[in-house]
Formats: sequence, structure tokens, C-alpha cells
Amino acid sequence: MSHFVLAPLPAWGHVRPLTQLALRLLDFNEKIVVTIFIGPNLLAKTRAEISANTTIPLEHNSRIRILTTIDSTEQDVFKLLGSLVGSYPEAYKTLHEAKEITCATTGMTYNAVKAPVAVLLDFFLGPMLFATRAIAGESVRIFTWATGAPAAITRIWGPEHLGGLGDFEAKVEEEARRTGTVAADIGDMIYRRTSGAIVKLPGLPAVYDYELFPQELASPPSMYQLLLSGHTVFKNCDGVVMSSSYVLEGKALEGMKKWWAEDGKEVYGIGPLLPRTYWDTLPTDEGATDVRNFLEEMLGKYGKQSVILVSFGSFFWPPVQEYVEELIIGLIDKKFPFIFCHASPFAIIPPALSNIINSSGLGILSSWVPQQYVLNHPATGWFLTHGGQGSVTESLGSGIPLICWPIEADQPIASLQAAQSLRVAFELVEVRNGQGLGPIHRLGGRKPEGTRAAVGREIREVIDAARGEVGQEMRRKAEAIKAQMQKSWDEEGVAAKELAAFVEKLVL
Repeated sequence: MSHFVLAPLPAWGHVRPLTQLALRLLDFNEKIVVTIFIGPNLLAKTRAEISANTTIPLEHNSRIRILTTIDSTEQDVFKLLGSLVGSYPEAYKTLHEAKEITCATTGMTYNAVKAPVAVLLDFFLGPMLFATRAIAGESVRIFTWATGAPAAITRIWGPEHLGGLGDFEAKVEEEARRTGTVAADIGDMIYRRTSGAIVKLPGLPAVYDYELFPQELASPPSMYQLLLSGHTVFKNCDGVVMSSSYVLEGKALEGMKKWWAEDGKEVYGIGPLLPRTYWDTLPTDEGATDVRNFLEEMLGKYGKQSVILVSFGSFFWPPVQEYVEELIIGLIDKKFPFIFCHASPFAIIPPALSNIINSSGLGILSSWVPQQYVLNHPATGWFLTHGGQGSVTESLGSGIPLICWPIEADQPIASLQAAQSLRVAFELVEVRNGQGLGPIHRLGGRKPEGTRAAVGREIREVIDAARGEVGQEMRRKAEAIKAQMQKSWDEEGVAAKELAAFVEKLVL
């Protein structure tokens, strides 16, 4: 028996692909047992995701054990981190000693199994790596679990000769010594500092460094501790497991492998990590009858591929509110039916705007939609997204081309990949603000205008192009990528081979 422990950041974009990796591991070898340490905020959702994709019962003697190390009703990811990290050592020690273990939330006690042979730790959970090593020494192999566009990871943590920032931790410490400040106070500033330098990352066209920050947020999330954690985990792990797909990001993954080969570490691109039934089973509406009814109505009125899904994910929201309003007005003007999902806690939908949408007969608002169902419905033709790797992967896994409005994190790079390398997306550039209004390298130095009028004009031009031959060509390419993604999990497919290469040295 070979025991794998998986510990993701308690954010759904990190958790969902890891649950699919867990199921792939169980399918690969019946001698594998998986324990997933999950945040209590996502325990129920994770159990539901697992149950929907396997017949293995979630019981005390199951080969897959999903448990929390703390019991909490807190939903904020960052507020949970301290308690999760603090409770991990005792929980891992229990597994290392091959004892039974109890979920702090449900009270379910799982049978004792052999000590873990491998631990996959999210790259934002650095302290857990040292705790694992202190308990188990070299008896367990520790891998970084990395979600997000590989080119974005290379940019943040990679060497300068591959387009990366170099040793981020050393740069922050040096600046702190030079200025007499505290590293934590200047880490975010250094991360976001730009000079107009040209950045060339594997598999992507050149960009100016400020193009990687296209939106100036009023209160940008503090990234320093997470970036420092990533630096620690990458530096001290035994290898890297990526949720990325060679079909979408092959050159970027090869760049990652080149980077880590310099340190004798292996990188595995085991993606796409979509549900195993993604291409075989028609998804359900998960109780979202208003969404289902709207899609059926639009299908009858406007035909197939007539609806666009709009979503900026569960956290981010465009900083210029009038641009959001211009988007909605543009969709209505062009009679482009839309589902607008506003899941972010920062989302702003004023009553007047809501009334415009409701009275148009062309749109529906929701704080949550069953995204897999919507993307695979015959009425859906496009996805307007912030461009995170998960959204891009799901959309192309459904053969749906994109319109990208990147904001932060890996989104600018994933959007660039979709628009310029894969040619399956339009990227909106007039929506940029702040330093994002600088010249755009790939457009010959043209600057965005930075006005609502320019945003409205661009949105309408993109809608026209999406409905024309350019859009049809993008759709053909998206459908071809969908087929390639599906084949990557065939017995001789690239994803299946990467999984086999990862597991073969660990299964006893």
C-alpha cells in the first residue's frame, strides 16, 4: 500500500483540481490510499465533488479520506491559514505513526494505514513543508502542488534568464537592509515594482513588465507572505506537480522543467485535471433552475452558441465600476444574451443596473452558477472571464472560446496564452487602468485610451468579431483543443504518461 497526503490552500481553484488528481491516483493503482487535508470552509463541497466522480464510499475504511484538522465556520481563506498551518504537525504525526485519524469537523475516524510515502503541499503552505520534514525526515518525498499558469509561476519564482524575477526573497531582504525597513512592509512593493523592462517568458510573446499588472486595484491583496511561502516550498521540495496541461501550456511547462532541472528536480504537468466525466456525462444544473430556464429560453429565441457567460471568479472584480456597466450596456445594445455571475465579495451591482438587466430580457444575474453545466449547454457560445487558469481550462475543455479581462495574479499571463499563443480568445485592453495604460508591446506600442467611451467601443467591436469569421475560427480551434485535452488522458496520452511517471517511483 502507498499512502499519498494532499494539502491544498483552502480555495476552490486550488482544491478542485487536486481532488481530481486524487481520483486519478486511485484509478491508477488499487494499492494507493489518499488522505486530503481540507479547510473546513470547503469540506462539504470537496466531499460532494468526490462523490459525484467516484463510486468509492467516503467511509472510515475508504481509500480516500477527506478530513479537517480544525473545526471552524470561518470562510475567509486567509483567516483560516494560521489555524490550518498550526494544527497540521500533530495531524501529520498521527499519519506518520500509522495511527487512525479523526476529522475535526465531522468526527469521522478513519482506519490506520501505512505511513505516507509522498506529500503534496500547496506552494502557499510553506511552514507545512518544514513540519513534515521534521517529523518524517527523508522517509517521505515532498512535492509542491502548483496551480496557476506555469509561465506566471516562472515569472514570480523563476530565474532571470527564463524571464523570472530571480531570488525574490534575497531581493526583498537586500532592499530592507538598504532602506532600513521591514521586509514584510516592502515585499508587495517589490513584487509590483515595474520599470518598463521587456519580459520574455517561455511560450509567450514579449510584454513590458507593467503589462503583467493591467489593473490598479484600490486595495490590492497582500502577496508577500504567500510569495515567500512559494519561494520556500519550491526551494526545499523534492519535485513539482502542476495542474497544467501540455495541450494548453506545453512550452511553458518545458520552461518549468528546464528551470528545475538545474536543481535536479522533476516537474510533472498532470493536467487537465477536470472531472473524469467532463466529456462523457451531461452535467446537471445543480438546482439552478433560473439559469437552466434562461438558457433554454435563449436557445429557443436565438439559437445555439448565442449566450455568453460572464464571470470574474469568486474573488476578483474590475476596479473601474463604469467599465462593468459599459460591458452590460454593450451586451444589451448588441442583443447578446448573457449570464452574469457576480460571486466576488467586492462585486457591485447597483439597483439601477440590476433593473436594466432584468428589464432587458437578455440577461440574468446570479451570485453563483453551475459553470460546468453552463459551459456545456448548447445555448452557450462564449465565456468572458478574468482569465485565471482554471476558467480557461474549463472553457476550452468545453470547446468554448473566450473574451479575457485579466486583473491580477496569473490572469494576465493565462489570458496572453489564450489570446496570442492558442488564438482562442480576445483580450480586452481598453479596460486597463493605472500603469496598465502604458504602451502595449505586442501592439507596436499603442496605448489604451483609458476612457469609458473606448471601453464601450472595444466591447462592441469584439462582439461583432466574435459573431464573425474571426470568432468562428476561434471556435474551431477551441473545439480542436477540447479533443486534444480529452485524448491527453488516453492510455498513451501526455497527461496519463505524466501521471505514470510521477507515481511509478512512489508505489510500493
